[in-house]
Amino acid sequence: MSGWNLLMGSSEPYNEEIREIDEQIFALIHQRRSMPPKGSFMPSNEQVRIWAEKWDLSELKIYELVRAMNRPSKRRTYSDFSGELRTVIPLMKQMDHGNFRFQLTHVMQYINWSELHLKVKYDGKLDDNVSLNLNLNLDIVGGEVGYTVRRGSGGQSPSGEAEMTFLIEPPLPDELEGLDVLLVPFESVFQRPVELQVLEEPLKLI
Repeated sequence: MSGWNLLMGSSEPYNEEIREIDEQIFALIHQRRSMPPKGSFMPSNEQVRIWAEKWDLSELKIYELVRAMNRPSKRRTYSDFSGELRTVIPLMKQMDHGNFRFQLTHVMQYINWSELHLKVKYDGKLDDNVSLNLNLNLDIVGGEVGYTVRRGSGGQSPSGEAEMTFLIEPPLPDELEGLDVLLVPFESVFQRPVELQVLEEPLKLI
């Protein structure tokens, strides 16, 4: 345990004022996660803009912080993504946004989870020193089930085409009526902004 403490904690004295603020933050996160699943837990675009201006924060960081609080408090393990492939559902949904074309091609339905496949085509200019950094996540909104989504595998080509997968638990229903599938902008809370921003706000695909 001593090695873990050296990696994760600080040997310097903990600022008492910061400690009190951090404890309030964690208490509020616990209170938020204890709320019953009623209504949307994602703020509107306008509300995010208000908070960004009021608190001098990036809108993308606000989105990602909210999404982080919406995730289960206990992290799932990769062993959850097991079970046989049950069926494949073709989607072929397409949406153009700026220089980007998004295509939801299909969903692979496993017994315990779903794998949604996304293709991205970029029509802008790329050179040898620039590659697509697909700063995207996925949200599933609607229905009576709370879905957990994480980014799966992905790849890209020099021509400006890329593929991404999203792993979804519990599995999606075979009929997606009543569910909204949203591509959402992603910016890591603790990293510098990316140079090529794909989206500025969520984009509804289904």
